[in-house]
Amino acid sequence: MVTNTFSSGVNTSFSTELNENFTEAETTASDNYTIMVSAYSPTLPETFGGTGADGAKTVSSSEDIAAGAYNWSSLTINSGQTLGLSSGNYIYAKVTGNVNIIGTIDLSEDGAAGGSAVTDTDGINGTIGSEVSNGTIGAGALGPDGANNAGAGGGGGGSYFSGEDGEESNATAGGHGGYGYPLRRYLGDTLPPNTIILPFYGAGGGSGGSRQDGYSGKGGTGGGCLIIECAGNITVSGTINVSGEDGGDGTLGSPVNVNGGGGGGGSGSIFIYYKGTLSETTPTYNTSGGTGGLKSGTGGDGGDGGDGIAFFQKILAT
Repeated sequence: MVTNTFSSGVNTSFSTELNENFTEAETTASDNYTIMVSAYSPTLPETFGGTGADGAKTVSSSEDIAAGAYNWSSLTINSGQTLGLSSGNYIYAKVTGNVNIIGTIDLSEDGAAGGSAVTDTDGINGTIGSEVSNGTIGAGALGPDGANNAGAGGGGGGSYFSGEDGEESNATAGGHGGYGYPLRRYLGDTLPPNTIILPFYGAGGGSGGSRQDGYSGKGGTGGGCLIIECAGNITVSGTINVSGEDGGDGTLGSPVNVNGGGGGGGSGSIFIYYKGTLSETTPTYNTSGGTGGLKSGTGGDGGDGGDGIAFFQKILAT
């Protein structure tokens, strides 16, 4: 699995075109994790940070909310508490004041669904994520020549990085990993008025194939997406988790034991835009794709889901 890195205020992982849009002042606060930018779409009649119409949001007891856009005057996640999703794939928080994340925002396994476990057949494709492709099936009962006892692994779901292919079984190829979607930087250091940022969540992994007895592993669900527009200052000392779900393991079959593992779900992504300052005290940002499930017998292991990205940008003008 690819490890995302960003170091010393100089982007060593992406293109020259991308690098020339960053400055030392913008990036030194973000030198321990991957950086990238999503596109902007002029669809909402709101200025940066929203309207504050939904009031102050304080998570003093763990809760789940529906996916969508929120206009808060401030956002605080208290220590030991968690904000998550009750449905949907993303949270888009527009905040006119300050953001303080001491506890946890957990959108892991909130992306696109993985393929279901099967018995004695080909697996099932994972679900396509936001702009990224799904992991495909592991081959099931018969190989290309109609004779092999195949239980190949499912492919991992895509994210910013592609998912891995599933392992072959008895000369039958595993499912393909979902293709990643390398987003491009857009509009330099400005964020025009009347804009939103597009949610970018992970794709599901494909399930493994199965040969006669037992079940293959299910594909992992992708991770969700967190977007924050903060017109004030942002402080992070807690955790933001958008990781993908691990693929399921193939189960023991008898007398035939040939079941593939499911592909891991692709990670979601984190986008944080702010006008004031960014302060961090040992924060945790989890943008890992799910690990592929293990095979049973002579099946194939599932492929890992693709890793996502964490992006932080100071907005210099609107």
